[in-house]
Amino acid sequence: MAVRSALAACVLTVLLAFLLNPLGLSILAMVIGGFVAVFLYRRRTGLPLSVWSGMRLGWISGVFAFILVMLATTLLVAVLSDATVAAQLRDQMIKSSYPAEDVAKLFETLQNPASVGLLLLDAFVSSTLLMGLGAAAGAKFLDRR
Repeated sequence: MAVRSALAACVLTVLLAFLLNPLGLSILAMVIGGFVAVFLYRRRTGLPLSVWSGMRLGWISGVFAFILVMLATTLLVAVLSDATVAAQLRDQMIKSSYPAEDVAKLFETLQNPASVGLLLLDAFVSSTLLMGLGAAAGAKFLDRR
């Protein structure tokens, strides 16, 4: 039941982070995702969670969220390995009101393996930590005792 709750919260978190990213609120989405994982677990089982157990459930959700982000990043890097596709995507992004400097920086980051590795490390640490904290808060605030 914990894994099912973590997976559902993970999918919600990734979608919410994608929607809130332009506003700079993707961090908030990860905290909310951890809270939702605890909410779903409690709703399905009826069992309370300690703060520590909530944090572990949030950590599991964060690992699942990281896996989704890693798969998407890997797919994007693979697509950008073709120079013609990368040039077309770069042109599309510039035409759709993205600043040319930001687009150049993004493509430079995605074409450098060390930068992609650091990006994925950051994604792992932030998703597991923030979702764990959100779940710990959820366990504390949803406790009915």
